Amino acid sequence: MKTNNKPQQTEASSYIYRALKEYGRPVQSYILTITNIPYDDYTLHIIKPCVKEMGRIICFSLIFAIVGNAFQPYYHYRHQHPYRGVDVLHQKDYRRRLVQLSYAPTDPSIIQYNRQYLSDTLGFSEDKLDKIAAHKGGGNILSLEIGILDDRVKWLKNRLSLNDDQIKKIIQSHPNIPGFSIEENIELKLNWLQERLALDQKSLAKIITKFPNAITMSIKDNMEPRLNWLQDRLILDDTALSKIIQQMPPILGLSITDNMDPKLDWIQQRLLLTDEQLSKMIQRYTTIFGYNISNNLEPTLDFYIDALGESEAISFVTKNPSSFGSSLENRLKPRLEEAQAAGMKTDYTCLYHINKDTNEKWNKKVAILKRKRHYHELIS
Repeated sequence: MKTNNKPQQTEASSYIYRALKEYGRPVQSYILTITNIPYDDYTLHIIKPCVKEMGRIICFSLIFAIVGNAFQPYYHYRHQHPYRGVDVLHQKDYRRRLVQLSYAPTDPSIIQYNRQYLSDTLGFSEDKLDKIAAHKGGGNILSLEIGILDDRVKWLKNRLSLNDDQIKKIIQSHPNIPGFSIEENIELKLNWLQERLALDQKSLAKIITKFPNAITMSIKDNMEPRLNWLQDRLILDDTALSKIIQQMPPILGLSITDNMDPKLDWIQQRLLLTDEQLSKMIQRYTTIFGYNISNNLEPTLDFYIDALGESEAISFVTKNPSSFGSSLENRLKPRLEEAQAAGMKTDYTCLYHINKDTNEKWNKKVAILKRKRHYHELIS
């Protein structure tokens, strides 16, 4: 009986068998892997006829099985350190384009380079740099490869036509921004915002200057659903929506469930407004989104109700929504007491001047009323 001496197939050799079957004979390319799995008898059994058939073509690269990730292009070159005058190994890894954050291995010379750049170019203090350096877990911009930090800051400055002070303010307030990839993150968000809100270059720059955090927010999970919800809730066309965001860019970061929805519901119900009236009021005074119901809106409305009565107070704040922005303790209450002491009638006009007049104009008005009242007391 003839014995079958054919080597048994192992897991490693099975990969090579399938590769040979796929590429055919003669094999036209090498199969590269990154493992150290040794070849076995079965592997040699498969390779032998291939070598004979291919003649002088060497196919020893079929030794290993295909497991894991293939190597990516990886290059090195030396970069002259502009601050220390030393050579720093500069690495370019094409894989960094596939992720939002690309950080080089922690190298003291790289960290020192980036510290010096942030200090000299963007005015970072040593204390602030130490806080950034203390950040643990990924996302530390001091670990970015040399040149990336500078390139991203320059790109953002040019994209938004910012001056030196503006770019310094943005990066100092949000030092994590340069950690985001331009191609995979920042550029996409700026282009989306500009298209969604029909913004020109100047208007886009104003939004980012006032609310740099927009760059760090997700389009799909944050900005897009919030803009869509706000547009539907306030019955806004694209132009009106754009104006609201330009007036108050932080709206992009407000929670729907925790902020905007309950706030709009409270205003509408408390002031007895229709959807259209609510929309007009918000468009006139978008800053109201920044006020807290219990700490600001409710006590301020109560003040006007005590002074004018509920019906007239509701009419007053609906027509003058900015009246919610006046400080109770520093403006409304002290001025109302001065008005009453000067003999001023507490009515719609009185509350209007309490809200709108400058200190100089108000003090002058109160002084005149006091003199008139004193004069009438003298002749009576």
